[in-house]
Amino acid sequence: MSGFFPLGTPAPIEILFLTRRYAYDGNGDTEYIGLAKPGTADSDAGWMILKHAYTNRVLQNVKLSGGENSFNKVWKADAGTNTYATYEYS
Repeated sequence: MSGFFPLGTPAPIEILFLTRRYAYDGNGDTEYIGLAKPGTADSDAGWMILKHAYTNRVLQNVKLSGGENSFNKVWKADAGTNTYATYEYS
């Protein structure tokens, strides 16, 4: 992703221009959020994925896929696979 984010990590204004994907749990709460450079396909390894953890529908924490702040994950490898759910989060 070098070149898109001059300092490697998106500045607050750059976050406004990221492509977003959302996945919801059974209660309708956002469970996963994917962020990527515009034009990144769901099957490309160019996503940063966050997982929300709830207790009694109250957000308790947000964890990063692979425990890292990097745009190197796949959102969905194909239409039938929720790849984002297969990563370790910390």
